[in-house]
Amino acid sequence: MRTAHVGIRERRLDGFAAFMCLIFGLGLALAFLTGDERFMLAVKFVTTGVMAVVLVATCVAGHPAAYGMAKRFGADDAATAARWDVLYEADPKFRRGYMAMTLTWAAALVTESAVRIPLIYLLPVDIMAGLSSALLIGTLTLVAVWSAWYGRRAEQAATAHHQTT
Repeated sequence: MRTAHVGIRERRLDGFAAFMCLIFGLGLALAFLTGDERFMLAVKFVTTGVMAVVLVATCVAGHPAAYGMAKRFGADDAATAARWDVLYEADPKFRRGYMAMTLTWAAALVTESAVRIPLIYLLPVDIMAGLSSALLIGTLTLVAVWSAWYGRRAEQAATAHHQTT
C-alpha cells in the first residue's frame, strides 16, 4: 500500500519497490492455495522464477535492473550517480556490463530454483525448510559479491576509456 501511496503522491513508480511488492504478494497468494508443506517450500521456486523472468525482461526492454539497483544501493552520492549516468549513456561496454550482471542474476536464480525443486521432494521437510533458505541466501550472497567486483571492474574500465577519449 505504501508503494502505491508514494507512487500516486509523487506521480512516479519506484520500480524496485513495485518489484518487491510483486514478489512478496505472489508468495503470499501462493501460500494460501494449499497447506501442503512441500508446496509451501516450492513457493520460493515460483517467486525466484518470476524474479528471473522480470530481470530478463528489463534487459529486453533495454534498462537492465542491475544498473538501477547499483545506482540505488551503490552510488555514494548524487555526483557518483550522475557520473554513472554519463558513463551509461556514453560507453556501450559499461552498459553491457550491467546487462551481463542482470542476466547473471537471472541465471543464478533459475539455477537455484532448479536445484531446490528436486531437493524439496527428496529430503525431509524439516531439513529442506532450513536448507531452502540457506540455498537462497548463499546464492544471493555469491552473486552480490561477484556483482560488486564485476561492477567496480566495469566502472574502472569505462572511466579509464572515457578519460582517454
